[in-house]
Amino acid sequence: MRYKIGFFLPALESKGGVVVSVQTIANHLKELGHEVHLFPIGKTTTKETPFLHPINSNYKSKQLQLVKKLYAKESAKRKFDLLVSNHLISNYILHHLDVGDQHLMVLRQPSLLKHANVLSKIKKRILFPKIYNHKNIVMISQCLLDDFLTKHPYLKPKSSRVIYNSYDPELLDIKAKEKINLPTEKEYIISVGRFTKTKNQSMLIHAFEKVSNKNIDLILLGDGKETHSLKILVNKLNLNERVHFIGWKKNPYPYIKHAKLLVHTSKSETFGRVVLEGLALNTPVISTDIKCGPNEILTDELKDFLVPLNDISLLTEKIELALKHYPAIESKHLEKFKVDSIAQVYIDFIKEMAHYHDECLK
Repeated sequence: MRYKIGFFLPALESKGGVVVSVQTIANHLKELGHEVHLFPIGKTTTKETPFLHPINSNYKSKQLQLVKKLYAKESAKRKFDLLVSNHLISNYILHHLDVGDQHLMVLRQPSLLKHANVLSKIKKRILFPKIYNHKNIVMISQCLLDDFLTKHPYLKPKSSRVIYNSYDPELLDIKAKEKINLPTEKEYIISVGRFTKTKNQSMLIHAFEKVSNKNIDLILLGDGKETHSLKILVNKLNLNERVHFIGWKKNPYPYIKHAKLLVHTSKSETFGRVVLEGLALNTPVISTDIKCGPNEILTDELKDFLVPLNDISLLTEKIELALKHYPAIESKHLEKFKVDSIAQVYIDFIKEMAHYHDECLK
């Protein structure tokens, strides 16, 4: 059966993993023959097409007005079988539309009140039950879901479930074959991510400095406000000849594919997409063992390469070990994240809701 599915997401120009994750599953569902519509929300240069409906504004009132108009226009042609809102703004906007049970609200953070001041927390504490009560809530990791339900006991969702971010093996393989100019002829370790205190690249730089193999380099792929301080650290440790800052790349996959090792030292994650993509490209991965994300990806024998946060000595030890011997990356580590597996989860939800409605009519 051919379903009509709508995804609401940030503007397509956004660098975050949300856009990549949504586009991956949306493209696969389209390949399966379903009618898929994207509603990117935020200031954008993206042009409208029959299946792409940009909400070109940064103002909530205008965004709500545009979404109502476009949603009504598309629903008049044919009712949506599933709507998926993928960030807080789209959750808020779709709350104002009468979309029924065929709506999944995806949340990507454990606390809706994080970074809120006292007054803001009071307002949100009143608002959030109106948005999330009796709705179908999705989290992108089991840890996030458990944490969310614990921190928000006053919320009463209709259902709650985990739907992991997915990856497309064929598309990833194609992108990884793109020709690139590497900044070094040596073998290298890679780190991919924004240069922020949370991503914690300084931990990797300190550990890398202690690695006994001095014939291997380090590539830092990304950009951000910590760039200057990281370069100062590299200079202080006399690593200028071995550490390469190559900026943000639209296609990071060839760099990951050719690396001897990917190291992810983040202090906090909701999922850790780059950890999954490293494994999917058959590149050994080491990650910090933080509360959520990587510990649901690096499982079985790979969990030995989870390192406690800021344990630089152990990270150095694990880098040494991984460069010599890393367990085989097998299908059992990746199967539940493959895009066809995740697509089936969405289809099963549509069928589940259809069955629920049929039962209610009896």
